Amino acid sequence: MKRFFMIGLSLAVVSMMFSLTAEAQLSTKKTVFTIDQPMEIPGRQPIVLGPGTYVIKLLDLAGSRNIVQFFNADETKLYSTVIGIPDYRLTTPEKAEISFYEAEPGRALPIRAWFYPGSNYGVEFVYSKERALQVAKASGQHVMSAANPATATPSEQPSAAEVAELKTENVMATTPAGAEISLAEAHPASAEAPSSQATENAPISASTGPAATIAANAPVLPKTASKLPLFALCGITLIGAAFSLRILLG
Repeated sequence: MKRFFMIGLSLAVVSMMFSLTAEAQLSTKKTVFTIDQPMEIPGRQPIVLGPGTYVIKLLDLAGSRNIVQFFNADETKLYSTVIGIPDYRLTTPEKAEISFYEAEPGRALPIRAWFYPGSNYGVEFVYSKERALQVAKASGQHVMSAANPATATPSEQPSAAEVAELKTENVMATTPAGAEISLAEAHPASAEAPSSQATENAPISASTGPAATIAANAPVLPKTASKLPLFALCGITLIGAAFSLRILLG
């Protein structure tokens, strides 16, 4: 009798653990992606990741600033903690997508934006002022820029104070001509309801722009999440059965 009760209780607890894990991964929008050529990610100095598998996820989401982290495949090594700003696209991606700017000959492709599956809102990355100017000239695109777009020590988890500092960093857009303009000027439709004007702000894709877009590995999370009601139902059913047996046998 006690054994049946404990089994039911265990299943209920397991289903709750799955639920908490699912919610945590959804909140971080964890995305696993693989590249077959070098990729540049923002930092106070340019950071180049070689071909391989990596993880990108949100550390913090606060209004007009997203704090994003890049890890190796098993998340044992942190490469950078950077600023991103909200981006919008008209078409909803079925898989996570990462887009890139054109790069100078012989240089790694700089990452431009990241979109999570099922969401029209993504993250556009912010570069140092010097690097943003170089990328803007090479790509012919506006590039988001800040004096300090990333934490000072890329390989270390940032403190709460460092994250707070990133959130208040002044972000501008650098034009191909070298001018600095406000985000409102760079993305005039970003503060409005979604409209056809937002098409200009969509990430570069292989079919519509000069740089490439890769589809990242779709997270396994939705599949796990879809079974949560079943786990919970099994747990509750067994607990109910255990109580019923106890009443009948008692």
